[in-house]
Amino acid sequence: PFVTVVSPNGGETWTVGSLRTIQWNSNAGGYVNIELSRDGGSTWTTIASPTLNDGSHNWTVTGPASANCRMRVTSRTIPAATDTSNANFTIL
Repeated sequence: PFVTVVSPNGGETWTVGSLRTIQWNSNAGGYVNIELSRDGGSTWTTIASPTLNDGSHNWTVTGPASANCRMRVTSRTIPAATDTSNANFTIL
């Protein structure tokens, strides 16, 4: 089983208040947790948990702003099936 973050995967700029779609690929089924880090992956806050493992989740971007953001998607049934953005993205 796998989960692969597709977007945001690094280099994007998302604006606070805008509606964005978090996207991933997975064959793990069930549900996933979606988490955001604003410090390059040191700490995480939950965006959605649980949400259906259907490959996308619409999110209204929240502050605070950071140039060191990463998104992580993890299967709830198979926690080893997880992925994080390959590089930082920016929230303005």
